[in-house]
Amino acid sequence: MLWVILGLAVGLRLAYLWIYSTLPEWQRLTVDNWYHLHWAQSIAAGNLLGDTTYFRAPLYVWCLALLTAVFGDSLWIGRLFGLAVGVVTVYVVYRLGRRVGGHGAGLAAATLQAVLPAALYFEGELLLDPLFTLLLLTAVDRLFTWDERRTPRNALLSGLWLGLAAITRPTALVAAVVFAVYVLLRNGTHRGRIRAVAAMVMGLAIPILPVLVRNVVVAGDPVMIASQGGINFYIGNNPAADGVSAVLPEPLGYNWQIAEVRHVAEQETGRSLKSGEVSSFWLRRGLRWAAAHPTAFLELYARKLVYAVSNTEWSNNRPLGLFFDQHPVLRRNPLRFWLLFALAMAGLFLLVRTPRGRLLLWLGIAYTAALALFFVNSRFRLPLLPLLAVSAGGYLYALPGLLRRGDRRLFGGTLLAVLAALFSIYPPAHPPKGSAVQPQLTLVREQLRQREYTEALRSIRAALRRDSTFWDVNLLAGVVHLRLGEIDSARHYFTKELRYHPERPQAYINMASLELLNDRVDSARWWAAEAILRHPWDVTANRLLLRIAAADRRAAPGDLRLAADSALLRTDTNVYVANEAAAAL
Repeated sequence: MLWVILGLAVGLRLAYLWIYSTLPEWQRLTVDNWYHLHWAQSIAAGNLLGDTTYFRAPLYVWCLALLTAVFGDSLWIGRLFGLAVGVVTVYVVYRLGRRVGGHGAGLAAATLQAVLPAALYFEGELLLDPLFTLLLLTAVDRLFTWDERRTPRNALLSGLWLGLAAITRPTALVAAVVFAVYVLLRNGTHRGRIRAVAAMVMGLAIPILPVLVRNVVVAGDPVMIASQGGINFYIGNNPAADGVSAVLPEPLGYNWQIAEVRHVAEQETGRSLKSGEVSSFWLRRGLRWAAAHPTAFLELYARKLVYAVSNTEWSNNRPLGLFFDQHPVLRRNPLRFWLLFALAMAGLFLLVRTPRGRLLLWLGIAYTAALALFFVNSRFRLPLLPLLAVSAGGYLYALPGLLRRGDRRLFGGTLLAVLAALFSIYPPAHPPKGSAVQPQLTLVREQLRQREYTEALRSIRAALRRDSTFWDVNLLAGVVHLRLGEIDSARHYFTKELRYHPERPQAYINMASLELLNDRVDSARWWAAEAILRHPWDVTANRLLLRIAAADRRAAPGDLRLAADSALLRTDTNVYVANEAAAAL
């Protein structure tokens, strides 16, 4: 029976990828996909160590780079790797379900994991989350092996797999605390349990130490794994945070870049900072905001906990609802998150009966609590799905017996399932403003990059109907009309963007571009200067100012050189600004 389930998992995933390859989204890489792919290509080309502190944990990209070096550069390679990871995950879910509830419960859990739409989708993307999920589950499985044969080797292997998960996503370190508590509370001698925890810590350190040493040697920066933690914490805890988007207060907004957050940190501290110091800067700022606004922080944290178990597939990259409706393998799949969550809650009555079941429960709670400290996204909650599948699988397997016996737990489980379904479908926290618009804007940007201007016009009109005042909606509407040659319409939407969001630089930049196209140099310079006033380090604004200076036939010979020097100083000698300055000179 297990082989049938694994065959189903393989077949579904192959069918999913085959149909996916015929859709335009196959080539439209979202931000994180693009980041991982190009980093892997750089490593495969020979840039093995890089030259800066790791911003993200590197293990997934190392795997992608190895596959690229061996099999060549193809989107199929990374996506087939995700398929393989997903199938192995189904097997590990079976093992966990069997160890908690028996063979039948394991089969039921594996079947749920095999057909989950969210798992199918994310395994087909160039994202680290499926690999992280597999490594975390394998660490749990090895911990259960230690429970059966309490040798230092089994404890060390559990820590080793957890360490591999940590260098895929550092959030795995939360599980280390849960593991240690589980070991210390088990039966056995005090010395034996202490030795097991020590062995586990040793295994955890084996993958992490090389990454730490690499960051120190290559970048001179003692960052244990990656430097994104601080900025991610501030994303989830700031005056503009909505709980599901990578949004920062104005003027950074949604479309900030790493160079910009570094620039702000260095401007405020008055010195050059290493990546770890930049991360610490934003962590402190997030903590200060939480301390100064405890009520707002707690309300936001509570909303994020609700979002984590809501039926909505949160994404700030691709509009997942539209994509799921477009792909037949996902559209016809009835197993949505709310149903899995409801079945898992019904299974709690069975899950908490054993120490292993309680470990999975506490692991899920700890991970969700840690996730809500940052911001919620469907791919971030991917590791929760197998834990829910194990609980749900145990309930489905036990359900016939409960019905025959008239077990009182059947009533309690059913009631809890109904309440959980209602809570997930109709969460008590309203969706944040713009959550339905931002993925739509990502689609518009991709359509613009692909020069699909007619499709972009339809998409931006849909976004305007949803929320005509949200950040960048009018800005992108203006860009679409400009690409279609409709100058007056472009100016209309840029003006609306300025009315709604006067502190953001992009609309000023676009107005400057319009004026430059019409050879109104003085007006173009004024608009560009307004953009730089709000965002001095903005690369596009500074490049545009150089083009305006070069177009000014009245300028003295030294004026352009002065403009170039000023632009390079403001952007920390950015290479694109340097190229623009060279071309202008």
